[in-house]
Amino acid sequence: MREEFLSDEVLIHQYTLGNKKSLGTLFYRHQKKVVTYLYFKVNDRQIAEDIFIESFFKIIKTIDNKRYKENGKFYNLLISVAKNSSIDYFRKIKNQPRMVDINTFSPIKNLKDGYEDKAFIEQQEKVLVQIKEIIQELPADEREIVVLKHYADLTFREISDLTGINLNTALSKMRIALQRIRKMAEQREIKL
Repeated sequence: MREEFLSDEVLIHQYTLGNKKSLGTLFYRHQKKVVTYLYFKVNDRQIAEDIFIESFFKIIKTIDNKRYKENGKFYNLLISVAKNSSIDYFRKIKNQPRMVDINTFSPIKNLKDGYEDKAFIEQQEKVLVQIKEIIQELPADEREIVVLKHYADLTFREISDLTGINLNTALSKMRIALQRIRKMAEQREIKL
């Protein structure tokens, strides 16, 4: 079976048996989501990637020292270590976290694929820019949920685990945020 289809637990077990390639599969499997989350926290892509790498290797060191307890939640552990590492980063620079610049992420993949109408594509890109501006105006807690859901492609369960809020609270904040976005778009005469 190809490594990308194996569970995290199996990959970790393979690593403990000497298969170093399984680390690469684990690394790339979780890199996008964790780096996106970290970027949201630190507002710097390179620092987010550095913190991810540091966090990943902290866990690998734990595995190497035989202190890792397998409970089927490698991703949750990685997020937790990354979150704590980002807090350590801010302690070092004695600065407050800044919010994400969502212009670096796109919730629509391959917008141009399948569309020949250039005017349609330009209109959709214009609407996206306007929606991003509206998202930046949302309260911070609602903006965080929207960005993690639609830009980082996290599930509500993952958002709940990541932010430490109740699943129903995350769902409620998303519903309220979407209502605000619709209302603001209507006020600005943006056609969604």
